[in-house]
Amino acid sequence: MEIIEEIELLLKELDSEDAGYQQIKGVIYIVRGMNYHYTRFLSVVDEKSDDWFHEVTAYINRLGQIYYFFKSDFINIQNSEIPKILEAMPFRMKFSAHRHVDAPRSGDLLFDITLPNMIPIKARSGELEIGNIQKGQYTKGIDLAMQDANGERIDPVFFLEFEHAHIMQEIRDILSSKVNFHA
Repeated sequence: MEIIEEIELLLKELDSEDAGYQQIKGVIYIVRGMNYHYTRFLSVVDEKSDDWFHEVTAYINRLGQIYYFFKSDFINIQNSEIPKILEAMPFRMKFSAHRHVDAPRSGDLLFDITLPNMIPIKARSGELEIGNIQKGQYTKGIDLAMQDANGERIDPVFFLEFEHAHIMQEIRDILSSKVNFHA
């Protein structure tokens, strides 16, 4: 069974009389949206259009909704419970929440991040031979040009293709441990 199916089964156990029903029930639409954008990303990542980037942006925007739900007083999770989601939040804040040109943040190095200037790629398996890279051998990611606390440049990268399963696992784990389902 896929993680998305496990999450849906958990949420279907809810009864409209359960505490927090409305808050929790809406999560299924967010999770379905994330899964939709992930699946759509996989279908367009090899094309020569920017559609893959729009799918990543939509995905991380939905992920931000899950993050704020988990951090709400209702669920109130600790950061240690969502390491993969936390790693993705700077990408959400930069690519989905605001542009640097409109609302600069400390540590930003680029003037405007509406589209990535450089598109990092990662091999789906094995190593990539530079100069002989074939369609379907790699996936695309988004990166952030930032400075750490010491002023050193760091370039974290988010590869949706590799992160999705880990993120969905965290969501499932939080929902199954923090939400009291109707018995």
